[in-house]
Amino acid sequence: MDKLIDFVPYVSIPALALVVLGAVAGLARWSVHNSTINTRSARNIYVLVTAWAVWGLASAALAISGAYTSQTFYDLLPGLWIPLVPVLIFTAYFATSSSFRDTLSNVVKRTPLHWLVYFQALRISAVGTAFETARGTFPESFELFVGVPDLLFGLSALYMGRRVQQGPIGGRTVAVWSLVGAVLIVPSAPVVAQMGLPGPLMVFATEPTAAALFVYPMVLAPTLIVPIFVLINLLTAQRLLEKSKGVQ
Repeated sequence: MDKLIDFVPYVSIPALALVVLGAVAGLARWSVHNSTINTRSARNIYVLVTAWAVWGLASAALAISGAYTSQTFYDLLPGLWIPLVPVLIFTAYFATSSSFRDTLSNVVKRTPLHWLVYFQALRISAVGTAFETARGTFPESFELFVGVPDLLFGLSALYMGRRVQQGPIGGRTVAVWSLVGAVLIVPSAPVVAQMGLPGPLMVFATEPTAAALFVYPMVLAPTLIVPIFVLINLLTAQRLLEKSKGVQ
């Protein structure tokens, strides 16, 4: 039974990564189907998803190779920056491609708002880290400061999505809720993670430490999945705040 429980993350976490990437690509495909963008424009989104997928595979390979558990890696203070890699990929693409900016704007504006809200319900998967914490294989410090708030936000997405579908909730309220979802992760997650890793900033030294975050398959969460959730939070909030100001 214990072996089966240990095996579950090896299926569930990569599956969640595929669902998250597939959802972003699916929005592009849906937008083509509804004539929001054309097929050529959709390739901009597919390029982004592909870049994220390549990074996810690279991160997984580094974890499996043991590179993420070396003192050389810890000396780089990785908790503070490695979760930003998907954000940097997005930012670089956004800054250098006007076609991507236009495509992204159209997709975000035309996607049903409750879809973007319900997307955040996938964060309920944080229940997995709560379970692993109870088993003694995941750091209590990270679970307390990041995992529990993330799980609660995922649960709130079910309520908020329903409210959005029913229509009696204002755009500013949803925007603030979306920003809360981002703030729950940034900056707390990188800081708490680094405080649990060997090095000059280590505070939470009780085993298991935050080194558990950089072991495959868990590594896919901080280095790929969670940053995408935060980006969707920010894009959703931007859409709603621009709309409230009359920006087209």
